[in-house]
Amino acid sequence: MPVQRDPGQPQSAPTAGLVLHTATCDITPDPGHPLGGYAARGDAGALGRHDPLQATLICLSAGPCSAAWLTLDSIAVDVSLAEDLRAVVGKALAIPPEHVVVCASHTHSGPAGWVGALHPADTEEREDDLVAELVAAVGALAEDAATTAQPVEAHWCLAATPGVAANRQGPQGPHDDRTGVLVLRAPGGTVQALLYDHAGHPTVLGPENLLWSADWPGAARAVLGGALAAVAAFAGAPSTPPPAIGFLQGPAGDASPRLLRRGRDFAEVARFGAVLAGPVLRAVHEEARALVPGALPRVLRTTVELPVRPSPTAAEAARELAAAEAAWRPLAGTPQTPQARIAATRLDGARRQVRLVEAALPGTLRLPISVVTLGGLAWVHLPVELTGALAERIVAAGAPDTVRVVGYSDGYFGYVTDDAAHRAGTYEALSSLFTADAAQTLVARAVALLAQATAGPAGGPGSASET
Repeated sequence: MPVQRDPGQPQSAPTAGLVLHTATCDITPDPGHPLGGYAARGDAGALGRHDPLQATLICLSAGPCSAAWLTLDSIAVDVSLAEDLRAVVGKALAIPPEHVVVCASHTHSGPAGWVGALHPADTEEREDDLVAELVAAVGALAEDAATTAQPVEAHWCLAATPGVAANRQGPQGPHDDRTGVLVLRAPGGTVQALLYDHAGHPTVLGPENLLWSADWPGAARAVLGGALAAVAAFAGAPSTPPPAIGFLQGPAGDASPRLLRRGRDFAEVARFGAVLAGPVLRAVHEEARALVPGALPRVLRTTVELPVRPSPTAAEAARELAAAEAAWRPLAGTPQTPQARIAATRLDGARRQVRLVEAALPGTLRLPISVVTLGGLAWVHLPVELTGALAERIVAAGAPDTVRVVGYSDGYFGYVTDDAAHRAGTYEALSSLFTADAAQTLVARAVALLAQATAGPAGGPGSASET
């Protein structure tokens, strides 16, 4: 088995030759810029910050083989921004830009101006000055990372982390409540970096919040970083910076805290962060197993061209809007209940669809997808908000304990969901630019790339390709 799980296997067994370059920086903009993620905010500007928005770079290399994740506390990254960020990271680290994957956390309390409108029916505007500041900050971050070169041993675990997110259409809907954790330790055992993933919208905070915040991924990061630094200090490790903590947002198209949150304030954000961090810390120290020695990081890329969903007629869109308004009206007096939130988001989707009738859409869109592999592990990166049922099909084509699906990567093309959601007229389906058939094409291409990426030996050469 690619990941060693024999309890008798020494956990310090090295992944031979693996070198870590990492750095973290604050990318929080000044106040005044509009926040992204909620139409209900309008163009309200941020009043300040509650907690920092961060960029974290985690690069693994072994000889000429390399793979790097740049994680951002951002609502999204579009293709153009991802290309610019990959270019500055690749230049600073002297690796091919194609070996860098840019991943947004999807916080709804970050700036809208980094990407502008996320949907053809939206009105947010890209702010060139903010984009330039972000690219410059990431370039400096990558230069800092280039000065670090720490031999590391790679370990892996899956932590059961219920209570952070659930299928927001109903508790019985598909959702993976596990957190995948890549643990990178110095030869002496000190954790140098964690890369963890979980599927759930960072939407504990609602549209009434006007402070910059990473939401629950930021709270979890603070708990994890502080706890791991304290463990290292108590064990007598030399004084070192806290470990780098990178977050990968999973297939969160229909996953959120909606059915689990008890409020929408920062105390609740902190609770969610602790709920996730606790089991992750336990898994890191009790369950993480070393990867096969000699595993090399690899990145494989391709693109898929998908037909855009035909816009409904004006009459069809009006009927859908009337039905959504009728379903929402009896619940309007209880806006924070799960049922009211489902009805309200469906109404938002119907309004989007009305505006979509007027939008000029291309016939097709080309989406970048990639698979990062390391010692039997595989991360499938997609530039969409994939729903849980579709993610399950990708994972089922590989190994459930070692394949993770990550959204919001290297671009943003909105929701992708299945036929059941389109039949039900959910918010995700009404907002999607793609049909269920196009979703199947995307899943099939992702499965094919996953098979190609995992077909070779774990220690095979790093590669990147475009098709």
